[in-house]
Amino acid sequence: MDIMESVSCALVMVDLVDGYPVRCVIFCANLGGDADAIGTMAGAISGCAVSDLYPP
Repeated sequence: MDIMESVSCALVMVDLVDGYPVRCVIFCANLGGDADAIGTMAGAISGCAVSDLYPP
């Protein structure tokens, strides 16, 4: 899987989970293939999008 497929897959995963970062990482872990890179990107994006849910 090249970088463009990984990034687009990560963005789709963020859209699918409706703002739940933990669910996003779990879904990405079950993808197979380049799951570590996809999960890292998707988890970071979804975590930043809902940062008010998780206090520092």
